[in-house]
Amino acid sequence: MNAHFIVEQQARYFGGLLFNFNGTAGIWRKKTIIDAGGWEFDTLTEDLDLSIRAQLKGWKFIYDNSYVVPTELPNRISAFKSQQYRWAKGAVETAIKVLPKVMRSSISTKVKIATFFHLTSKSISPALLMLALLLVPALYIRLETGLLKLFLIDFPIFIAGTGSMSLFYSYAYKHGNTHKDWKDIFTLPMLTSLGIALAVNNSRAFFSALLMRKSAFIRTPKSGSTDASPQAMPKSYFATLDKTIFIELFLAFYSFTALLIAYDMHLYFTIPFLATFFFGYCYFSVKGLNELYAR
Repeated sequence: MNAHFIVEQQARYFGGLLFNFNGTAGIWRKKTIIDAGGWEFDTLTEDLDLSIRAQLKGWKFIYDNSYVVPTELPNRISAFKSQQYRWAKGAVETAIKVLPKVMRSSISTKVKIATFFHLTSKSISPALLMLALLLVPALYIRLETGLLKLFLIDFPIFIAGTGSMSLFYSYAYKHGNTHKDWKDIFTLPMLTSLGIALAVNNSRAFFSALLMRKSAFIRTPKSGSTDASPQAMPKSYFATLDKTIFIELFLAFYSFTALLIAYDMHLYFTIPFLATFFFGYCYFSVKGLNELYAR
Protein backbone atom coordinates (compact mmCIF):
# COMPACT_ATOMS: atom_id res chain seq x y z
CA MET A 1 0.00 0.00 0.00
CA ASN A 2 2.88 2.37 0.79
CA ALA A 3 4.34 1.67 -2.64
CA HIS A 4 1.09 2.74 -4.27
CA PHE A 5 0.59 5.89 -2.19
CA ILE A 6 4.17 7.05 -1.65
CA VAL A 7 5.61 6.13 -5.05
CA GLU A 8 2.87 5.73 -7.67
CA GLN A 9 0.44 8.43 -6.59
CA GLN A 10 3.11 11.01 -5.78
CA ALA A 11 5.04 10.29 -8.99
CA ARG A 12 1.90 10.82 -11.06
CA TYR A 13 1.03 13.99 -9.16
CA PHE A 14 4.49 15.59 -9.38
CA GLY A 15 4.91 14.36 -12.96
CA GLY A 16 1.75 16.15 -14.09
CA LEU A 17 0.05 12.86 -14.97
CA LEU A 18 -3.53 11.75 -14.44
CA PHE A 19 -4.04 9.92 -11.18
CA ASN A 20 -7.03 8.59 -9.32
CA PHE A 21 -8.95 9.23 -6.16
CA ASN A 22 -8.66 6.05 -4.06
CA GLY A 23 -12.23 5.94 -2.81
CA THR A 24 -11.43 7.18 0.71
CA ALA A 25 -9.48 9.91 2.50
CA GLY A 26 -10.08 12.59 -0.10
CA ILE A 27 -11.98 15.84 -0.53
CA TRP A 28 -13.97 16.67 -3.66
CA ARG A 29 -15.47 19.94 -4.77
CA LYS A 30 -19.14 19.39 -5.55
CA LYS A 31 -18.72 21.52 -8.68
CA THR A 32 -16.00 19.16 -9.93
CA ILE A 33 -18.21 16.09 -9.61
CA ILE A 34 -21.13 17.78 -11.36
CA ASP A 35 -18.95 19.17 -14.16
CA ALA A 36 -17.41 15.73 -14.79
CA GLY A 37 -20.85 14.17 -15.23
CA GLY A 38 -21.40 12.90 -11.71
CA TRP A 39 -20.87 9.48 -10.23
CA GLU A 40 -21.58 6.71 -12.74
CA PHE A 41 -22.00 3.09 -11.76
CA ASP A 42 -21.25 1.20 -14.97
CA THR A 43 -17.83 0.16 -13.62
CA LEU A 44 -16.75 -1.44 -10.34
CA THR A 45 -14.25 1.37 -9.75
CA GLU A 46 -16.45 4.43 -10.03
CA ASP A 47 -13.82 6.48 -8.17
CA LEU A 48 -11.22 5.76 -10.87
CA ASP A 49 -13.75 6.48 -13.61
CA LEU A 50 -14.81 9.83 -12.15
CA SER A 51 -11.19 10.81 -11.49
CA ILE A 52 -10.18 10.42 -15.13
CA ARG A 53 -13.30 12.16 -16.44
CA ALA A 54 -12.79 15.10 -14.06
CA GLN A 55 -9.16 15.59 -15.07
CA LEU A 56 -10.07 15.40 -18.76
CA LYS A 57 -12.43 18.31 -18.01
CA GLY A 58 -9.43 20.31 -16.86
CA TRP A 59 -9.71 19.87 -13.10
CA LYS A 60 -6.45 19.47 -11.20
CA PHE A 61 -5.96 16.94 -8.42
CA ILE A 62 -3.59 17.45 -5.51
CA TYR A 63 -2.03 14.52 -3.69
CA ASP A 64 -0.97 15.53 -0.18
CA ASN A 65 1.22 12.86 1.39
CA SER A 66 1.57 14.78 4.66
CA TYR A 67 -1.79 13.46 5.86
CA VAL A 68 -1.75 9.99 7.37
CA VAL A 69 -5.05 8.10 7.44
CA PRO A 70 -5.47 4.72 9.17
CA THR A 71 -6.66 1.85 7.01
CA GLU A 72 -7.59 -1.76 7.57
CA LEU A 73 -6.38 -4.54 5.31
CA PRO A 74 -8.44 -7.70 4.69
CA ASN A 75 -7.43 -10.40 7.15
CA ARG A 76 -8.72 -13.36 5.12
CA ILE A 77 -7.42 -14.54 1.77
CA SER A 78 -10.99 -14.77 0.43
CA ALA A 79 -11.64 -11.14 1.36
CA PHE A 80 -8.34 -10.07 -0.19
CA LYS A 81 -9.14 -11.88 -3.44
CA SER A 82 -12.64 -10.37 -3.50
CA GLN A 83 -11.13 -6.89 -3.14
CA GLN A 84 -8.50 -7.52 -5.83
CA TYR A 85 -11.11 -8.95 -8.20
CA ARG A 86 -13.20 -5.78 -7.90
CA TRP A 87 -10.19 -3.52 -8.42
CA ALA A 88 -8.92 -5.52 -11.41
CA LYS A 89 -12.27 -5.80 -13.16
CA GLY A 90 -13.16 -2.19 -12.45
CA ALA A 91 -9.85 -0.97 -13.87
CA VAL A 92 -10.41 -2.86 -17.12
CA GLU A 93 -14.01 -1.63 -17.34
CA THR A 94 -12.80 1.93 -16.81
CA ALA A 95 -10.10 1.49 -19.46
CA ILE A 96 -12.68 0.33 -22.00
CA LYS A 97 -14.93 3.25 -21.09
CA VAL A 98 -12.55 6.21 -20.86
CA LEU A 99 -9.40 5.35 -22.86
CA PRO A 100 -11.00 6.41 -26.17
CA LYS A 101 -11.82 9.79 -24.56
CA VAL A 102 -8.26 10.06 -23.26
CA MET A 103 -6.76 9.39 -26.69
CA ARG A 104 -9.06 11.93 -28.36
CA SER A 105 -8.39 14.60 -25.74
CA SER A 106 -5.96 17.51 -26.01
CA ILE A 107 -3.67 16.35 -23.18
CA SER A 108 -0.01 15.74 -24.01
CA THR A 109 1.27 12.54 -25.58
CA LYS A 110 3.28 11.82 -22.43
CA VAL A 111 0.15 11.90 -20.27
CA LYS A 112 -1.78 9.78 -22.77
CA ILE A 113 0.91 7.09 -22.75
CA ALA A 114 1.12 7.09 -18.93
CA THR A 115 -2.67 6.86 -18.64
CA PHE A 116 -2.77 3.99 -21.11
CA PHE A 117 -0.30 1.94 -19.06
CA HIS A 118 -2.03 2.94 -15.83
CA LEU A 119 -5.46 1.74 -16.95
CA THR A 120 -4.25 -1.41 -18.73
CA SER A 121 -1.85 -2.58 -16.01
CA LYS A 122 -4.14 -5.48 -15.06
CA SER A 123 -3.25 -7.21 -18.33
CA ILE A 124 -0.18 -8.47 -16.45
CA SER A 125 -2.39 -11.11 -14.80
CA PRO A 126 -3.19 -13.20 -17.90
CA ALA A 127 0.48 -12.85 -18.92
CA LEU A 128 1.60 -14.25 -15.54
CA LEU A 129 -0.94 -17.06 -15.78
CA MET A 130 0.36 -17.99 -19.23
CA LEU A 131 3.91 -17.87 -17.89
CA ALA A 132 2.95 -20.29 -15.10
CA LEU A 133 1.52 -22.76 -17.62
CA LEU A 134 4.69 -22.56 -19.74
CA LEU A 135 7.07 -23.36 -16.87
CA VAL A 136 7.55 -27.04 -17.70
CA PRO A 137 7.81 -26.68 -21.53
CA ALA A 138 10.26 -23.80 -21.02
CA LEU A 139 12.55 -26.01 -18.92
CA TYR A 140 12.96 -28.50 -21.74
CA ILE A 141 13.68 -25.69 -24.20
CA ARG A 142 16.25 -24.19 -21.84
CA LEU A 143 18.02 -27.54 -21.57
CA GLU A 144 18.89 -27.28 -25.27
CA THR A 145 20.16 -23.70 -24.91
CA GLY A 146 23.78 -22.95 -24.07
CA LEU A 147 24.66 -21.31 -20.76
CA LEU A 148 26.02 -18.18 -22.46
CA LYS A 149 22.79 -17.62 -24.39
CA LEU A 150 20.75 -18.21 -21.25
CA PHE A 151 22.83 -15.66 -19.37
CA LEU A 152 22.48 -13.06 -22.15
CA ILE A 153 18.69 -13.56 -22.13
CA ASP A 154 18.06 -13.98 -18.40
CA PHE A 155 20.36 -11.38 -16.88
CA PRO A 156 18.83 -8.27 -18.55
CA ILE A 157 15.33 -9.56 -17.76
CA PHE A 158 16.32 -10.19 -14.15
CA ILE A 159 17.78 -6.69 -13.78
CA ALA A 160 14.82 -5.01 -15.47
CA GLY A 161 12.18 -6.94 -13.53
CA THR A 162 13.65 -7.71 -10.12
CA GLY A 163 15.80 -4.57 -9.97
CA SER A 164 12.98 -2.14 -10.74
CA MET A 165 10.60 -3.87 -8.36
CA SER A 166 13.19 -3.89 -5.57
CA LEU A 167 13.80 -0.14 -5.98
CA PHE A 168 10.05 0.48 -6.09
CA TYR A 169 9.29 -1.25 -2.79
CA SER A 170 12.57 -0.29 -1.09
CA TYR A 171 11.81 3.40 -1.59
CA ALA A 172 8.29 2.89 -0.25
CA TYR A 173 9.64 1.00 2.75
CA LYS A 174 12.29 3.61 3.50
CA HIS A 175 9.84 6.54 3.43
CA GLY A 176 6.74 4.80 4.76
CA ASN A 177 7.86 2.68 7.70
CA THR A 178 8.70 4.26 11.05
CA HIS A 179 9.98 1.00 12.53
CA LYS A 180 12.52 -0.61 10.22
CA ASP A 181 14.13 -4.03 10.48
CA TRP A 182 16.69 -5.32 7.97
CA LYS A 183 15.00 -8.73 8.14
CA ASP A 184 12.03 -7.22 6.31
CA ILE A 185 14.04 -7.52 3.10
CA PHE A 186 13.04 -11.19 3.05
CA THR A 187 9.41 -10.17 2.56
CA LEU A 188 10.22 -9.00 -0.98
CA PRO A 189 10.26 -12.54 -2.47
CA MET A 190 7.01 -13.21 -0.60
CA LEU A 191 5.50 -10.12 -2.17
CA THR A 192 6.54 -11.40 -5.60
CA SER A 193 4.88 -14.74 -4.88
CA LEU A 194 1.72 -12.97 -3.78
CA GLY A 195 1.53 -11.03 -7.05
CA ILE A 196 2.05 -14.20 -9.07
CA ALA A 197 -0.61 -16.10 -7.12
CA LEU A 198 -3.17 -13.34 -7.79
CA ALA A 199 -2.92 -14.08 -11.52
CA VAL A 200 -5.77 -16.62 -11.53
CA ASN A 201 -8.16 -14.42 -9.57
CA ASN A 202 -7.34 -11.26 -11.53
CA SER A 203 -7.33 -13.01 -14.91
CA ARG A 204 -10.91 -14.08 -14.23
CA ALA A 205 -11.72 -10.43 -13.51
CA PHE A 206 -9.84 -9.28 -16.62
CA PHE A 207 -11.72 -11.53 -19.04
CA SER A 208 -15.05 -10.92 -17.30
CA ALA A 209 -14.60 -7.21 -17.98
CA LEU A 210 -13.57 -7.79 -21.61
CA LEU A 211 -16.70 -9.91 -22.13
CA MET A 212 -18.79 -7.04 -20.72
CA ARG A 213 -20.22 -9.19 -17.94
CA LYS A 214 -21.69 -7.10 -15.15
CA SER A 215 -20.95 -7.83 -11.50
CA ALA A 216 -22.44 -6.55 -8.29
CA PHE A 217 -20.28 -4.35 -6.08
CA ILE A 218 -19.19 -6.70 -3.29
CA ARG A 219 -17.76 -4.87 -0.30
CA THR A 220 -14.51 -6.13 1.16
CA PRO A 221 -15.22 -8.01 4.40
CA LYS A 222 -13.27 -6.52 7.30
CA SER A 223 -13.43 -7.10 11.01
CA GLY A 224 -13.44 -3.45 12.08
CA SER A 225 -10.78 -4.40 14.58
CA THR A 226 -7.06 -3.85 15.02
CA ASP A 227 -6.81 -7.59 15.71
CA ALA A 228 -5.04 -9.04 12.66
CA SER A 229 -6.22 -12.58 13.28
CA PRO A 230 -9.02 -14.00 11.11
CA GLN A 231 -10.80 -15.11 14.27
CA ALA A 232 -11.66 -11.46 14.90
CA MET A 233 -14.18 -11.57 12.03
CA PRO A 234 -17.63 -13.20 12.42
CA LYS A 235 -18.14 -16.19 10.14
CA SER A 236 -21.24 -14.53 8.72
CA TYR A 237 -18.98 -11.80 7.35
CA PHE A 238 -16.82 -14.00 5.12
CA ALA A 239 -16.26 -13.34 1.44
CA THR A 240 -17.61 -15.96 -0.92
CA LEU A 241 -14.97 -18.49 -1.92
CA ASP A 242 -14.77 -19.12 -5.66
CA LYS A 243 -13.58 -22.00 -7.81
CA THR A 244 -10.23 -20.35 -8.54
CA ILE A 245 -8.93 -22.02 -5.40
CA PHE A 246 -8.87 -25.35 -7.23
CA ILE A 247 -6.99 -23.85 -10.18
CA GLU A 248 -4.48 -22.38 -7.71
CA LEU A 249 -4.12 -25.79 -6.09
CA PHE A 250 -3.42 -27.36 -9.48
CA LEU A 251 -0.82 -24.67 -10.26
CA ALA A 252 0.84 -25.28 -6.89
CA PHE A 253 1.34 -28.96 -7.83
CA TYR A 254 2.31 -28.01 -11.38
CA SER A 255 4.98 -25.52 -10.27
CA PHE A 256 6.27 -28.06 -7.73
CA THR A 257 6.63 -30.52 -10.60
CA ALA A 258 8.60 -27.85 -12.48
CA LEU A 259 10.89 -27.51 -9.45
CA LEU A 260 11.57 -31.25 -9.42
CA ILE A 261 12.26 -31.26 -13.18
CA ALA A 262 14.66 -28.30 -12.84
CA TYR A 263 16.52 -30.07 -10.04
CA ASP A 264 16.71 -33.28 -12.07
CA MET A 265 18.02 -31.36 -15.10
CA HIS A 266 20.61 -29.55 -12.92
CA LEU A 267 19.08 -26.17 -13.86
CA TYR A 268 19.69 -24.93 -10.34
CA PHE A 269 19.70 -21.22 -11.21
CA THR A 270 16.03 -21.47 -12.23
CA ILE A 271 14.92 -22.93 -8.89
CA PRO A 272 14.52 -19.58 -7.02
CA PHE A 273 12.40 -18.28 -9.91
CA LEU A 274 10.21 -21.41 -9.94
CA ALA A 275 9.94 -21.32 -6.15
CA THR A 276 8.15 -17.95 -6.29
CA PHE A 277 5.37 -19.62 -8.30
CA PHE A 278 5.17 -22.63 -6.02
CA PHE A 279 5.07 -20.71 -2.73
CA GLY A 280 2.54 -18.19 -4.07
CA TYR A 281 0.05 -20.73 -5.37
CA CYS A 282 0.64 -23.00 -2.39
CA TYR A 283 -0.06 -20.15 0.03
CA PHE A 284 -3.27 -19.10 -1.73
CA SER A 285 -4.67 -22.60 -2.11
CA VAL A 286 -3.81 -23.78 1.43
CA LYS A 287 -5.16 -20.60 3.03
CA GLY A 288 -8.28 -20.82 0.87
CA LEU A 289 -8.91 -24.45 1.77
CA ASN A 290 -8.38 -23.62 5.43
CA GLU A 291 -11.00 -20.87 5.25
CA LEU A 292 -13.35 -23.19 3.37
CA TYR A 293 -13.00 -25.72 6.19
CA ALA A 294 -13.55 -22.96 8.80
CA ARG A 295 -16.88 -22.05 7.21
